[in-house]
Amino acid sequence: MAAEAVQMRRIVTFLMAAACATAAYSGLNDSDLTPLAEIREAAGESVEWVRGGKALMPIVADVKNVEVKRAADFLATVVFEMTGVKPKIVVSAEGRAVRIETPTKGGDGSFSVRTGSGGVSLSGQGAYAAYDFAERVLGVRQYFDPKKGGRIVVKAAEIVVPPLDYSDRPVYTMRAIYPFPSARCLWMAPWKVGNECRIGHMVHAPHKWATDTNFNYRVTRPEIFERKSDGQRAVSPMLCYGNARTLETYVERIDEEIRGGRSAGGIVSPALKTITVSQWDSGLACTCEDCLRLRNMKAGPNGTYSSVIWGHFAAKLSDIAKRRWPGYMLSILPYHNSCDLPDGLKFTNGNVTAWLVTHPGMAMLKDADVR
Repeated sequence: MAAEAVQMRRIVTFLMAAACATAAYSGLNDSDLTPLAEIREAAGESVEWVRGGKALMPIVADVKNVEVKRAADFLATVVFEMTGVKPKIVVSAEGRAVRIETPTKGGDGSFSVRTGSGGVSLSGQGAYAAYDFAERVLGVRQYFDPKKGGRIVVKAAEIVVPPLDYSDRPVYTMRAIYPFPSARCLWMAPWKVGNECRIGHMVHAPHKWATDTNFNYRVTRPEIFERKSDGQRAVSPMLCYGNARTLETYVERIDEEIRGGRSAGGIVSPALKTITVSQWDSGLACTCEDCLRLRNMKAGPNGTYSSVIWGHFAAKLSDIAKRRWPGYMLSILPYHNSCDLPDGLKFTNGNVTAWLVTHPGMAMLKDADVR
């Protein structure tokens, strides 16, 4: 009931804003939402959408585009849940309409919401604009699967959209939630899950270095694998990032694949011009002399081996990449006990990007301690 009361206040504010035809709708930056990048003074009058039991505007969308069609269905559904009236979804229409623009490839996820004589324009990354419009303007909240009660709307006899003109884009370039977009998790789409990052990354790579018989590294280069506390090497796929031979092997394999030769085991993406550094699915715990000398046990559990994989391995590979493979980006995935950037370490070549995996969930990043 408390959540519904909050939503009721939102929708009342929304309708009052519409009735007064305010220049800039004040409810766009509700406290539970991230602040918009830009809110501009909006000209013109309010736009009627639902009145007298009828939808006065259709939703115009490219139904052949999966993302746009999904967003159009979502928008039509929430309006129906609010008012009992379901707007039609059409591919074209004259006069006023709610128009969802089909995004062009290669964008950064930016979108805009505007009203005018033509109705409501959801442009740029149109699907994101549709979800944002439903959230900020219509007061819809979708927290989990709607079939299990995870969506909140407020009943309304009519929808009158106030003058709007604002823009935004996702804070994070890549927002992947496993196992979305599988069929049973499509309800996550309104969270603006997506990937506008143009830099590739292969998780837990290189692959098969411990098993590829073409190279037989377990025998020919056991020193490139992590040394266990009992002195054994090559008993797991985890690499030893402190050993100079590991970096040498990386360079050899990268050179070969970029020249058109054999695959480097997933650490190279020629199409995206990316080189991956991503430890195996475990914390780093190599006990060799090189790693023990480099590690920092005072750094805390999130960064005991950061100085090994970041400061030693990635920093050196960044310098090499700048000279040997200009135009390639180095993509590193901090993981387990390598998440904290070592104090004083700076990457100055402009060719390193870091990915972040968060297990608590994106919403938790609003909490200062979690962030």
